[in-house]
Amino acid sequence: MPNETRAAVEALLPVTIPQGNIRYAPGIRAGRWIFATGHKGVTDYRRGLSDAVLRASLPQWDKSKLKREAEQIFKNVAAVLEAGGSELRNVVRVDQNYTTHKAVEPYHDTRRAVLKDHIPPSTSTLTQRLLLGGQEIEVHMIAIVPKGDFKPEHIRPGDHAVHATSGYSLALAAEDYVFVAGRMADEIRRRRVEVIHAHQYTPFFYAALAKLRVSPAPKVIFTEHGRHYPDIVSIRLLLSEYSVAVAHLRTVARLAAATVDGAAEPLREARRTVHRLSKTMGAAPADLPEPQ
Repeated sequence: MPNETRAAVEALLPVTIPQGNIRYAPGIRAGRWIFATGHKGVTDYRRGLSDAVLRASLPQWDKSKLKREAEQIFKNVAAVLEAGGSELRNVVRVDQNYTTHKAVEPYHDTRRAVLKDHIPPSTSTLTQRLLLGGQEIEVHMIAIVPKGDFKPEHIRPGDHAVHATSGYSLALAAEDYVFVAGRMADEIRRRRVEVIHAHQYTPFFYAALAKLRVSPAPKVIFTEHGRHYPDIVSIRLLLSEYSVAVAHLRTVARLAAATVDGAAEPLREARRTVHRLSKTMGAAPADLPEPQ
């Protein structure tokens, strides 16, 4: 086997959380990549939401609590990227979770102010709750450490408008790596993307939709995070994540069963694949016919 060089992995700004003596890093650098996930409005990763964010005595003084929360999150992410030898202009993917739709506008205002015209492909989701008391926003980012031609190149097709308040690029390339927003199956087709790597169930849902719309269909690789095997996984968490996957697959399965005139064989094979997967997980409705 030829010698291979494995990228060095470095924990960025690690701390020890006293409860459980947990070693936690708000970011990881792996070679020329930086991953900063699960970011919250904290000033100390060992405690809950920052008092300056909550400001219980004057929650709406000068700006909203949601705006303060978003600003603190971007300060934290900027510090992680700086520790890894990068900066916010090199973010290639950003995703955010909210517990309320009211967070969208103050978050977008903050994101535009911080990232300016460097907002990468983005996906937002609403969730029932987040980890910390009072937390309403959580952000996940992937960034690169640029060198030579390895740098972010934003793709903004003129015939695909993005709402001004969002301002994200529909796609972004860093050499051979292409990051796309959920709506960009056209970009996958144009660049002849052969493999989509979906992290967690929601990206898998969008990847499955893109696979149905593109011919030849790309391969979809799915990676689940958040498990610490061989530790015991709580039944409640397992059922919760399983139910999310089932809900996504039900939607994809119904789409896969829909009749499309003149569908190419790769599209039909994609339908059959999704149907088999949804049947295996018990996600296919009883009246769902086998795709032909």
